[in-house]
Amino acid sequence: MCTYNLHAINGYKRLHTFVSQPLEHFRTTHRVRYGISLFKPHLLLNFIHVPSNENPFTFGSYINQTQSLSIVLANRVMDGYHTISELCPQITGWTICVFVVRVFKKFVAPNIFELGLILADNSGSRSRIEATIDRRLAPFYIDRIKENEWKIVTTFLVRNVADPVRATSHDYGIWFMDRTVVTNALRRDPISFYDFTQFDYILEKTVDKKVLVDVIGALLEVGHLTGDFYGLKLPFKIKDRYNEVLECEAHNEQALEFQTFFRSLGQRNVVVALVFWRLTDRANPKVVSHGPVSKVFADPDTPEVEEIKQVVF
Repeated sequence: MCTYNLHAINGYKRLHTFVSQPLEHFRTTHRVRYGISLFKPHLLLNFIHVPSNENPFTFGSYINQTQSLSIVLANRVMDGYHTISELCPQITGWTICVFVVRVFKKFVAPNIFELGLILADNSGSRSRIEATIDRRLAPFYIDRIKENEWKIVTTFLVRNVADPVRATSHDYGIWFMDRTVVTNALRRDPISFYDFTQFDYILEKTVDKKVLVDVIGALLEVGHLTGDFYGLKLPFKIKDRYNEVLECEAHNEQALEFQTFFRSLGQRNVVVALVFWRLTDRANPKVVSHGPVSKVFADPDTPEVEEIKQVVF
């Protein structure tokens, strides 16, 4: 029987040696998936068919007396971390390196709140996910996690999203635990986290209304703040580069916040990005704010801004 070394990374320096078992036994016992050991989030496999002092990021093969298995990682692990797109509840021991897109409070009672996060990486589709920090842990993290920072997050739960409207297209969400560890990442490069939906898709009702959307357009007009039985409303319209016009509406606290924001822009021509807004089910679709996760950016650093300004203004 052959043995292999298990090298620790990300600050862990212990070296483990195990006696190999038949492949199916090993897969069941230690939860190997895509050649990655997930029973410890910070560990990667390095088999002893290479010298013991070999770089721990060099991967060999699992071999027993009757079979061998090549380890093909492709893009499943980036710099030793799992990707957001592969997170699922069936496996534990995840470690991710993520960009913090949004940090927002979800009040459950006066002065008591949960903390919501939108995290992203560059793993392609489903590369954004919502994370929840419950009321017990939220005060601890409120000053420790900021938007536009890279973080390494280890030891957390992945669960189904119960909300009827999801913040991202990911099927699952992240829940922090007492044992969750968050540290600063060495990466400093920002990523483009926008996922803009075209207006014609919205107007033709081909967009999933159960997932919040990002839209971008020239700010045409801002209506008056009004109130009714359901709360405050602030209507406004935006136009895209194809001259399609989309009706929008901010509600309640967001109505007050965005009214102040729009006034601060003055009379200048501006393109706004609405991030994490909800689509209505009406005959004429409208984009509305969806609580504190919704946000507005003026003239964001994206190529669409100049293209829209050239057409609209």
